[in-house]
Amino acid sequence: MTQKKKRFQSAHELAEKLGSWNNNKVCNAIAERLELENEQGMQIGFGNLSKAFDAIPRKSKSHKDLKFNTPIEELQGNVEAGYYPPPEVMIAISRCFKNYLNGRGNISLDEAFFGEPYSKRKSFAYKQSRTDCASEYVLFANWLNAHKGLSLEKGVVLFLNNYSPNRDPESFLRAYHRYKSGQKLKVLSWKN
Repeated sequence: MTQKKKRFQSAHELAEKLGSWNNNKVCNAIAERLELENEQGMQIGFGNLSKAFDAIPRKSKSHKDLKFNTPIEELQGNVEAGYYPPPEVMIAISRCFKNYLNGRGNISLDEAFFGEPYSKRKSFAYKQSRTDCASEYVLFANWLNAHKGLSLEKGVVLFLNNYSPNRDPESFLRAYHRYKSGQKLKVLSWKN
């Protein structure tokens, strides 16, 4: 007798192999399963999440084309830009939290999300703070790249009008140049 596969069995097996649900390959396996469920008209749990996601207004081209290294970065990037993350990202992150809670205090968030026990210099947060991966300047650089033909100065003005209208374009541009040159920056909040 063949055993029935669990709902996200392929994603689960991949997460086990890779050490975490916080992986783009795992997200792709989740997305494939959700697509199959939608094609078959299944209306259970996260299947409804996919239908709801399909009904919301689309992202702007500049954000839709961004590629993220991990689902947690995609979640953060989408939320900070005011977009809903795709269902597969929310499911992957939810599974990371589930692993953390099921660990009953025996695993760190780093272990639940990245498959490694906590160590300051190896932690995601530390690495991200050192490379500015979530910085507004990375978002701007990607946005500018998606809007080919714009000058840097014109791009800054348009970008800030959309994402942070109260920011001064000249100071943003100076900080962006410091970021590009590798100089240390003060941590800025992304508030209007």
